[in-house]
Amino acid sequence: GEIRRHFRLLRKVALLIFFILSLYFLYQIKILAERVHLFEYGILGYLAIGDQRHKNIIANILISFAFVLAVGSIDELFQWWLPSRFGTASDVILNATSGIAGIILFLLVK
Repeated sequence: GEIRRHFRLLRKVALLIFFILSLYFLYQIKILAERVHLFEYGILGYLAIGDQRHKNIIANILISFAFVLAVGSIDELFQWWLPSRFGTASDVILNATSGIAGIILFLLVK
């Protein structure tokens, strides 16, 4: 009843705040490829947490985050080796942060 209605409202407000903050951070990123990475790793985080089947939500979050961090690190390592690209630690952080945003989004809409 009443508690469930308040919870749904709180969830909608949290989702709105999430999207506003996402747009703000997206606007702060000047390089187009990094903006694309924001979406890519957000989607990866969303899908990774959605694929977890453990009963422990903390384990699901940690495994999903570790997966996103590993993929982002490997991606930047490959870019470091390519002569026309460069990988940086700040890009790994951006990738991981985007993955966290995707995980949070999943938890908000679940």
